[in-house]
Amino acid sequence: MAVAHHQLQTELYDAAIVPELWTEMLDRLVANSGAKTGLLLSSHHDPLQVYTATFLSSRLLVDNHPAIYAERYRNYEAAAREVILRSDRHQIVTDFDIWPDKQAFDARPDVAYLREHFGVYRRIAARLNTHSAWYDALSVQYDEKIISLDDELLAPFRSYLPFVAQASELSKTFHVLKQRFRAVLAALDHYKVPVILLTPSGHVVLCNSAADIILSKADGLSLNTERLLHVAVADERAHLQDLIARTAATARGEGDTASGGLLITRPSGADPFYVEVSPLRDSDREVDARYQGAMLTVYDPDYAPMLDLKGFSAVHGLTTAEQVVTSLIVDGANTDEIAERRNTSLETVRNQVKSILRKTSSRSRTELVRRAVTSTIPVEQQISKPAQPATDP
Repeated sequence: MAVAHHQLQTELYDAAIVPELWTEMLDRLVANSGAKTGLLLSSHHDPLQVYTATFLSSRLLVDNHPAIYAERYRNYEAAAREVILRSDRHQIVTDFDIWPDKQAFDARPDVAYLREHFGVYRRIAARLNTHSAWYDALSVQYDEKIISLDDELLAPFRSYLPFVAQASELSKTFHVLKQRFRAVLAALDHYKVPVILLTPSGHVVLCNSAADIILSKADGLSLNTERLLHVAVADERAHLQDLIARTAATARGEGDTASGGLLITRPSGADPFYVEVSPLRDSDREVDARYQGAMLTVYDPDYAPMLDLKGFSAVHGLTTAEQVVTSLIVDGANTDEIAERRNTSLETVRNQVKSILRKTSSRSRTELVRRAVTSTIPVEQQISKPAQPATDP
């Protein structure tokens, strides 16, 4: 059981690149968690966003019952969603946390439907990420014979949450890349956020064009002559090397680090980078079928893609002026530049920035950029090639 548990933690990252694997992964997660069925939900609060997904374990894929349930009992699910959204990241929420009146719960039509068609009764769920713009949740349902849920029963489910969370996060970007360019790793140049693929030793396998720009400035992050990623500050270098090694070990099935991140100081005095490291396996064989390493994503307030922030602003309740200021921050403008462009005082800009950070739960401009980027998935639109002129036979 321990081997199967550890192997699944690793192979969840395959589903990030190949979403068709999610049903199989959920089946294994459900079995290892002592449950009967399960589902993974990911959607943006702005319905115009490009990504929404619901993945079901195979026992839920029965006739048209999932669609019927979703249509008939959406009001109950909406109530559950609100509670889960208010919960902490990876906090397990049980059905009785949401509906504590057991007698009323047992009498509900949705509960009867789940028992009749799927043979399940008790349910739990957990929010996977804390982005205010996204609803990401993992849920499992237990056989109707299981009446009570204790810590021992919930422990396996809890242990998978960091790995499902990171694989789900990667899925969003990878899904859009594959949808538009029929590839993921080979299409990273179309992802306008700096991304670097690394071996366990920290050697660079692949950089997208946005990462090339960051590295060429050699301001905190750079490449040496051996294509080894170099960090200017020694302590941060050691921390990042350790994180790369541990996440790459997870990709090989030899570790249990789901992801990690740290701030990278820039000698120029500019705001630091925030780098996030994730395990990565080339399960679609786009670069190298043997590749099992780490993916480093760089969030930099001084280099950010052009983003459509309407949905992000609406979700966080930003005013029109705050949306404009947020766009300028994401474009790399400092307080003085924003005041000059907006023809307003420094104090006004400072107050607007404080309000934006508070509303978006961001502790710094770097974190604000990260939240804006992960909220909007900045992938280029596919550009069709011009038609070739006809030639005479």
